[in-house]
Amino acid sequence: MRYRNTKTGAVIDSPCPISGGDWVPFVGVREPVEIIEEPETAPVAEPAAEPEADAEINLSELTVAELKLLAKELGISLGGATRRDDILMAIMEADPVSEE
Repeated sequence: MRYRNTKTGAVIDSPCPISGGDWVPFVGVREPVEIIEEPETAPVAEPAAEPEADAEINLSELTVAELKLLAKELGISLGGATRRDDILMAIMEADPVSEE
């Protein structure tokens, strides 16, 4: 017996009855099948651009970890500073950056 897949249009011969899914009994000439192309995959998001050298940095919005990283990138010694306010002071004393 012949069966046709209603989604793909594929036709198969099977000695066993097939039921369910998208398979239906098929009698007659095979119908032309419209080929559906796969949709294009979504573009991969590019990583966020790093701030420009002249870009302003709002120190009040940075976390302690980000402040420590900024100090390291700028070559600023934090001494033994571990508190946020102490790290901010060390950065501001070493480099004239606006706190806004």
